[in-house]
Formats: sequence, C-alpha cells, structure tokens
Amino acid sequence: MSIEENDTTLTADSSGAATELKYVQRPTSIPIPMHSLNNNYTKRRSYQAPYTSSPIGGILNEETVVPLSHVQSDSFSLAEPAKKNFRLFSFDGDSKEYCVPNVFNATAEEILLIVASDSPIDVDVTQEALALWLISSSLEIQIKPQYAVYAMIQKWPSYLRRFTTCSEEEILFDVPNVYIRRNVHLTPGFERRYTENEELTEILYDDAKDEYLSGRYIVTLEDSKKLAGYMMAIDQGFYTNDQKALDYLSDNLSLYVPEYLLNKCKTFMLFGWMECRKGCEKEILHYYKEALEKSSNYERRKEFLEVCRDSPCYGATFFYGATDRMPPNSIFGATKRLFSQNPMVHLRIGVNYEYITIADEKTNELLLTRRVADCTYFSSNESNIDEEIPEFFLNFPDDSVLLKAEELETSINSDQSSAMSLADDLYTKLMVTYTKQARLICSLMKEVDRRQSSGYGSEEDDTISFIETPESQLTSDDTISLHPQTQQTLSTRSIRSCSRNSITNKSDVSSISNASRYSKSNLSKVCTATQDPQGRWIEAHGTVARFIQECN
Repeated sequence: MSIEENDTTLTADSSGAATELKYVQRPTSIPIPMHSLNNNYTKRRSYQAPYTSSPIGGILNEETVVPLSHVQSDSFSLAEPAKKNFRLFSFDGDSKEYCVPNVFNATAEEILLIVASDSPIDVDVTQEALALWLISSSLEIQIKPQYAVYAMIQKWPSYLRRFTTCSEEEILFDVPNVYIRRNVHLTPGFERRYTENEELTEILYDDAKDEYLSGRYIVTLEDSKKLAGYMMAIDQGFYTNDQKALDYLSDNLSLYVPEYLLNKCKTFMLFGWMECRKGCEKEILHYYKEALEKSSNYERRKEFLEVCRDSPCYGATFFYGATDRMPPNSIFGATKRLFSQNPMVHLRIGVNYEYITIADEKTNELLLTRRVADCTYFSSNESNIDEEIPEFFLNFPDDSVLLKAEELETSINSDQSSAMSLADDLYTKLMVTYTKQARLICSLMKEVDRRQSSGYGSEEDDTISFIETPESQLTSDDTISLHPQTQQTLSTRSIRSCSRNSITNKSDVSSISNASRYSKSNLSKVCTATQDPQGRWIEAHGTVARFIQECN
C-alpha cells in the first residue's frame, strides 16, 4: 500500500485507562461485551505494549478527503445518526454536544470553528493550539483540518489494518471517540503565549497530566515530586493540617506519580507500621504547600505545564517498535539472556517540535535524545508491508560530538568554522527499529525540519496561521530497499555525508550544546553501528551489521 507523500497527519498510542481516573478514560464506552474477545484491554498506566500489538498510528491517505458517500469500508459501516448533534470528549472525563450543520460532511476545521464560537478562546488560537483526535483503545489519530470526520470514522478499520497489528476480531469491535486536545505542532513559544487564556490552559493541563501519568512524558524524580504536589493542590485544595494531607497522599500516591517512579516515591512499611524505606511523600507535601501559595488553580496549571516543558518528550507524538538486543558480553549477561524469552527491546519513539526521543517501553528508561536537526533518517520500502515489519533507520551524532560541542562553546564563539571543525571529527551512530510507522516517523521529522528552518513557532514569529503540509514530504533518498535485486540502496558514505551536512548546515555549536543536557545516550542494551570521521564502520551489531554488508 502506497503512502501519499503530501500527507502528515500524525497519531500516537493509546490504551485502556485507569477506571479510577475519569480524566484518562479512553474510550469512554464501548457498547459491546468485551469479555469474550480475549483482548488485552489493560489499564493504560500499566500497559506494556510489544511492537507486534502496540496501539500505534500513522499518516492518513488523501482518500479520506473524499465525500462520505464515496468512502467504502470493507468491514465496517457507520449508520448515520438521526440528529445533527456532534459529541466531543475531553480528558477531564466530560463531553459536550455541538449542533453541526451538514454533520456527515463537516471537516475538522469547521467543527473547531463551532467549538471556538461556543467558548471564550479566540478562533485563531483554537485552530492553532487545538485539534480533533479520533481515539480508541488501539489507535489515536489527529484529524487534519480539511478531513471529513465521519469519513475518517468510516475508514477506521483500514487505518487499524495499516498502522496496527490488530486481529480482524479486534478491528471489528474497535470504536473510536472524537476528542479535543493539544495540536502536535504547537510549540512552547506559542503555548506560553496562549496560556494567558484560562480555558485553553485547562485543556492543555488535562492533556499534559494524562501523558505524565501514563509515563510517556519522562521526567526526573525531582520534577515528578513537584508535579505531584501541584496536582494534589489542584484536585484537593486546602487541608486543615499536614498530617491529614500526608495520610491522604500516602494512600493515593498512585494518583499523582506515574507507575515507573512509584517504587522510588512510596514509603515501604513492614507489617504496616515499621518504616523500612523512606519515600518522598514529605517532599511532595512541601511542593503541595508551595502550590497552595499560588493565587488560583489557573496559576498552578501554568506552573505544571512549565515543569512538563523541561521533558524532551513534551508535546511528542509517539510511535512503537522494537530493535535487536545487544549480544551479551559476559557470562552473567549470557545467563540472563538464556532465561529471557525476548531477543528484542521494545521501544517508544517520540517526535516533537525539536527532539526525537527513544525509550525502553518496558522500563521507561530514556535511551536516546537528539535534536531532529542533527539527525538523518530513512525507511525501508513499504511495498512488502504485509510480509514483514519495515525498518526505520536513524543516523545521529555520537555522545563525543556533544561533549566536544560543549568544549568549543566555552573556548570560542560559535560560528560556521567551529561547526565545520566539529563535523570533520564527527563520529556517528546508526540504529535500526522495526516498526510499521517507519515512513510516518520520517515524514514527521521532515516536517519538524521544515518548520524549524522557516522559524515557525519561535519567539520572533508573531504569525498565527496554520501551516499546511508541503507538496512533497519524502524525497527519493528517504526510502531504501534492502533487497539485492533492487537498485535503490543507500551507501554508507552518503549516510555520513548527510550527518555531516546536518551539523554544518542545520545547526550551530551552541544549539548542539544546549541539547546535550538531555542527550547522553544509554544504548548499551541495543544493537547499533559506529562510524568514524573517515567514514569507516568501526563497530556494528545485529541488523545494522547486515545492512552495512548489503550496502557495501
């Protein structure tokens, strides 16, 4: 199945939500008994999605723009509702109906205009900061402004087949709801400006809170304490004394701290009374008191968002895949590998307005953070997508480049000559991920590059206009084939030259150094390849090694 090159609607993961947290319920209701399907509809916060069944998303075909009457689904039909009311859900657990004229052919842009007219948020700000999303337990899709929403619902089974590995039985019962949430292209510069609107701030807060508690926004333990304290102040208000607040926090810590940090935060009591491991409840209580000093929940939500922006994952669209696990280099490692049933490391790939992040889906450990502008990327051919999982190739600067960038910044002024010197000593790494969203990740990264080059979303950019997708998102070099009979191979020399050009042309030393606080990689568990400044591959493992052999 081909991909439209001028289409960059993006999607992200979603799974079942914790029933005790109404603001993350997704979907809100499925009017079908699910007990007989043997599906793994687990709570989102404890969901560990393998790359073969993880809810993932992608770019939509231009065929979704056609009128609803011309769209045919091969396994799913949507009966037209009797009323013209259109229900939108939000992440605080509420929903609202809107009267939409010609609802069956209404586009996302037209529905957003109706939403804006019924709220105190400016129309232009609404279209820039918010978007409509189709969300089910298997897939999330941000709807492009020109798409007819009902037409996309009609094509939902096709999206599931193309962008997920759901079975036909799962596809049959997967029903999406329409949500209003943060636009994936919203940058921090615009977001800070828009949070002067209290209603918009609340929507952005609910979205960020959901992502933080699900574990997709990876934050430090200290930031997590502050976020937990501010959330508690927003939800609970004032307590008469500290002990009551501390007792409540101890009993409900899981409502404010993501699961991957819960063991580090919770005090362990032996026999229910003997403290064996001190937690961080008292530190969270300190931030709770700090939050109460703010004048209103509006100010607390603004501070919550500001802390979240420190995460390189903030505002990202997430994709899921897997890569080869590094072979053991010790007897202990070999023994551990012997008892492990999975030779792959399952990954969560996030792409936002500046960074690409790669995390271990099982441990939620951040393995890699790089600026999109400093990377090159390409995907294998999607023509045989039914037979195998495509590969996503990421070529990025080694940690040594970032360390040298810091040294250069402290010794000389950042200029083109220093960037050229840095590129001449460039060590790069190549990583391969198996994912059905390989082309989608490439397309999003290219769009991020385009927006950064145009200055969109910077502090100097005062325009408020929705930038449409360029006519061509993928060049001929973006897609390769690893089959010997094809001529569309990409040489290892061109990989290095692209990375060198990305350092000298798309960034300066200062910008690389500013990103280095996030960018120390931890790739010891996955297979990669390393290339020296002369273009020689000095180390390669797993699929990357086989790819290099075929290219040579």
